[in-house]
Amino acid sequence: MKGARGRRRRWGGSAGPRVFCAASVCAQLLQPGWAPAADIQLRGLLDLTATSRSRAFQSNLFNAGDSNFDAYRLRLFAESPLAGGFSAYTQFLFDDAADVRALGAYVTYTPFPERDLHLQAGKLPWAVGTWGPRTYSDKNPLIGAPLLYQYHTTLRYDDFPPTVDSLLAQAGRGQLGVRYTARSYWRGMPVVYDLCWDFGVTLLGSAGSAEFALGAVNGTPARMNTVVDENHGKAFLGRVGWMPFPALRLGISGADGPYVPEDLQPSLPAGRKPTDYHQQLAMADLAVEFGHAELRAEGYRNRWQTPTVGDLDVRGYYVEGKYVLLAGLYAAARWEEMRFGEVTDSSGERRPWDQDVTRLEAGTGYRISKTALAKAVYQRDTWFEFEDGEREPYPHDLFALQLSLAF
Repeated sequence: MKGARGRRRRWGGSAGPRVFCAASVCAQLLQPGWAPAADIQLRGLLDLTATSRSRAFQSNLFNAGDSNFDAYRLRLFAESPLAGGFSAYTQFLFDDAADVRALGAYVTYTPFPERDLHLQAGKLPWAVGTWGPRTYSDKNPLIGAPLLYQYHTTLRYDDFPPTVDSLLAQAGRGQLGVRYTARSYWRGMPVVYDLCWDFGVTLLGSAGSAEFALGAVNGTPARMNTVVDENHGKAFLGRVGWMPFPALRLGISGADGPYVPEDLQPSLPAGRKPTDYHQQLAMADLAVEFGHAELRAEGYRNRWQTPTVGDLDVRGYYVEGKYVLLAGLYAAARWEEMRFGEVTDSSGERRPWDQDVTRLEAGTGYRISKTALAKAVYQRDTWFEFEDGEREPYPHDLFALQLSLAF
C-alpha cells in the first residue's frame, strides 16, 4: 500500500461497494453447502478514541495512513467450523482514514481433534513474535503498537537509494513518505508489519511444554504479497517456544526471504536478480506473570540486503509491564528503542542510516464490564537527529482516551 505525506483518505465516500463486498462474503457463508448459520460466530470490536495532534501522532500511522489513535476503528470477525476438521476465519477493518480491507482470510485444518496441531492456509497471521494476540484493543493494555510492528524506516521496497547520501537525506521521513529520486513519496518498510498479514501456509501447535509455528509466505514480514507473488520467491519463517510452567514463556523467531519485486530487475547490477536480496530477521521473546503483574519483552535484529548501499541493519527491543491495582483497574507502560546500523557517507563519516527512535507509552485502564474497556495513555516519541557528529534528541508527546467495545 502506498504511503503519502501525512494522512490521506484514499477513496472518500466510496465505502459503500467495499462494505457491500464484505457483507456479501458473510452472506455467502449462510448459503446451503456451508456450515449451519448457528455455527457461524460473528463478532465485532469498536474503538472510539480522542487523541491530541503532534508529530508523535504521525509516528503511529500505518501504511494507508490510518492509526490505532483514529477517532473510530471497527473490526468485524466471522468464524465457522466446516466439515472434515476444517474451519474458516475472516477479519475486516473499517476506518475512514483508509480503505475497508480484509486483514485475515484463511482456513485451518485440524487433523486430530485431540491434539494441538493445525495447518493454516490463506491470508494468515505472521508466524513470528508474540505481539499478534495483543494487537486488538481489548487485549492491548495501551493503545499504540510497538515500533517493531508498525514504525516505517526510510528504506522502500519498490526503489533503492542510488547512494548512501541520498538515503541519509531521507532519514526520519519513513512515516511520512520517502523519495530518493523523482518518484512519488512512499512510506518505508517496518521490520514486521503486523496490520497486513501475508498469503501463505503455516503449521503450528504444541507438544508438552514446547510450542511451534513454521511457515512460508509470498512476501516477507516487512512487505506482504497478498495479490500476486512479486518475485517468485518465498520467505520461510517461524517461532519455537518453551513454557516450562504457565507463568513463564520463552521463544525465538526468525524469517528469511526476498523482498525486492521483479519490476526492479532492470535497475539491478548485471548478473543479479531480485531473489538475491533478502530480509533476514531474528527475534527473541519473554513473558512472565506473577501475582497481579505481567512482564513481556521482545528483542530483534534485522537486515535488509540492498544492491546499492550494502546491508542495512536495525535492532531494538520493547519491554511492557502491566499491574492490576484494583478489580478492573490496572496501570501499564511500554518502553522501546530502535537503533539503526551505521553507513559511510561521501565525506567518510560514519552515521546511522536512519534516525534512531525511542518510545514511551504509559497509562491506565479500567474494565467497565466484560465487553467494555476504557483507557487513558500518554506517549512520548523521541527522534535522534545526527548533527555535528552527535545524536540530538527531539521529543514529541501525545495524549489519548479510548473506549474499546466488544460485541
